[in-house]
Amino acid sequence: MAKTAARFTGGEYALFKSENGFQDFLTAFTNHLYSRYPLFFTPEGPEAGLHPLRVRVRNSQTLTIISRPTYWARGRPD
Repeated sequence: MAKTAARFTGGEYALFKSENGFQDFLTAFTNHLYSRYPLFFTPEGPEAGLHPLRVRVRNSQTLTIISRPTYWARGRPD
């Protein structure tokens, strides 16, 4: 359940077998944290409900994209 929740919210999931493994993950995460860019968008006139979300970078084979696979739209205000 936790792995699925992390995937659908754009988060990360990891299991640790030792305290050292946890410390190594935190160090790597902290180093990458400042290399991330938050992106925002507002869909124009979306239908209410769940929609797929695809994020990509043109002409890049080396970047890693972390995003959630869907977003929820409330729909147009009446």
